[in-house]
Parts: sequence; structure tokens; C-alpha cells
Amino acid sequence: PPRSTLFPTRRSSDLTCVTRPGTVTVIDGASNTVTATVNVGAAPATPVVNAMTNKIYVPNQCGNDPACLAPRASGTVTVIDGVTNQTQTVNVGVVPDAADVNTATNKIYVANACGNDPNCQSTTTATVTVIDGTTLAISQSGETADTLAVLRQGIERGLATLAITNVPESPMTAEATISLLTCAGK
Repeated sequence: PPRSTLFPTRRSSDLTCVTRPGTVTVIDGASNTVTATVNVGAAPATPVVNAMTNKIYVPNQCGNDPACLAPRASGTVTVIDGVTNQTQTVNVGVVPDAADVNTATNKIYVANACGNDPNCQSTTTATVTVIDGTTLAISQSGETADTLAVLRQGIERGLATLAITNVPESPMTAEATISLLTCAGK
């Protein structure tokens, strides 16, 4: 008789299970349709969402190493912007297998099962990496309404904010904790 094989979502359709590339599928909650597929690191664990900043944090147990063999490389966390689906990668400890968000402080706590031990030999070396989700705002004009709104939310919550813009007299430059000017012309 035919046999069915089920694979966890962290694995690809690679039936040999030699590699573990990861993706996150974005589903529109109103229509239940797939709107995007976002590439993340290898062997992703359960993502967590910071609803205040619209960022999704995905612990990748094998970092950027799809073979995921011992000794293991450091793990990573892929940070997905919930508006644009753009990603950033943050290096963390070995085998990050869980994360949680404190929305009041915008800190992300990542549990690393093997601490910094790439061979995972010790059961007492687990660590927690703390990621500071400081607000970063990038706008050419320094006046983009939605970007300015995110910057202001960060300020209201007492977060350090960084604005990267081209206009020295823009609202973003005036309001951010730190401003970097690109001097790229108009």
C-alpha cells in the first residue's frame, strides 16, 4: 500500500533530510491565502511576534548552515518586518530553540539549548541571548508618514531611536535619539 511521510515545517521537501533550509509562509488572515514566502535560516523554530513593532522573530537552530552537522555553527534569529517582509539576521548562541518578546521593553529573549558549545556536550551550558529591538527609521525625505509613525511609537515607549535620512531639517532628524545624514543629494 502507498505510504505517506510527513515532514515538520522546518524541513524542505529534501527526502534525504540532508539539508534543512527554512521559510516562513505569510498568510492573509482575512482571505486565508498565501501572500508571501520569506526565506529564513536553517531549521527554524516557532516564531514569535512583537505586535507593537510588527516584527517577527524566527530562531534558526542551525543558523545559516543547512547541513546542520556537529560541531554546529552559532544559531541565528531572522527578524522579519511585518509590513515589507524584509529580513535581518542576528547571531545568537548554539541551537536557539525558543524565543519570547517583552513588548514593554522591546527586548527579545532567545533560549540557546547548547549555550556556546558547538558540540552540545554539556547539559549545563544553556544560555539566553537578549536582542534589543531598538527602533530604526530610514527615509530619504525624513517625512515619510508611516516611518515617522513607527519612530514616534518607539519614542513614546522610551526606546532609543535611530533615523537615517537625507534631510537635516526633517521631522525624523529632529525627533530621533540619533540621526545619521546620508548627504546623498535630492
